[in-house]
Amino acid sequence: MDLETAKSTFLNLLPQQQELQARRKQMTKLERQCKNAFKKHVKESGQPLTVGGRVFSFEEKEKVVLTMERVEQAFAPENVKEYVMKNTEKTEVFMMH
Repeated sequence: MDLETAKSTFLNLLPQQQELQARRKQMTKLERQCKNAFKKHVKESGQPLTVGGRVFSFEEKEKVVLTMERVEQAFAPENVKEYVMKNTEKTEVFMMH
């Protein structure tokens, strides 16, 4: 696709894309409200809830929380500095403003 065609096509797609994004935002908000109601019901009843073949329940999971603050507290400053220097990468990101 040449540049002029791409520009034209992009400009024609913008209104449709914005409309779809707004509609998706509304649907996501409604879905979140439903899930909050499900969550409240499951928490109060202590029983899983099945809706449309999907089961909503609570379960415990373990996870490792890794933040720079915790790394800095756990390791010697020179080791943290060395790790940061060795593992810092620059990437090029294509942006639309």
